[in-house]
Amino acid sequence: ARIGLVDFGQTKAYDLSMRLRLARMVEALCAAGDADGRASSDDVLAAFRGLGIRWSSTRPLEEQRAAVGATATEWYDTRPMPKPYSPDPTSPDYPVLVLQDLTAFPVELVYFFRATQYLRAMGGYLGVEWSLAEVWRPHARRLIRLHGRDPFAWAFTLTGLGDRHIGDGLDLRVPAA
Repeated sequence: ARIGLVDFGQTKAYDLSMRLRLARMVEALCAAGDADGRASSDDVLAAFRGLGIRWSSTRPLEEQRAAVGATATEWYDTRPMPKPYSPDPTSPDYPVLVLQDLTAFPVELVYFFRATQYLRAMGGYLGVEWSLAEVWRPHARRLIRLHGRDPFAWAFTLTGLGDRHIGDGLDLRVPAA
């Protein structure tokens, strides 16, 4: 049997800059299980911010770092969310609540997030635990290898965020492929 997902009208073509930033997020999520969890969580944090997502939180940095890791897993992978967080947005343990106030979220990420949630739901319904990020990892690495050294390819093309967000604390170092 073959399963297909058809969602007419919900398509999005990403420019090279966004594809590279999504590839960096995929690579960071895949590396998050490595022995050096701190470096990996820093990579996830940098990739999350690199997507143009900003927040305002008074919580300690370690709590924010953990919440970003859980949120990134929820939004960009199909693996289970790490404990103590809950994937239920009405739960007090939903990680976005630690981030408190999202101040910037590029609208083009909604398509990616939505597709990931469809795939997560289908996997859950079928009882299959898998990692979408691991499936995409070879493609992400190839994109980074082919285009990741060009600093102009990483340039922001986001609109509506204002100059105060663009490049704010952004680390565009290319991850090792």
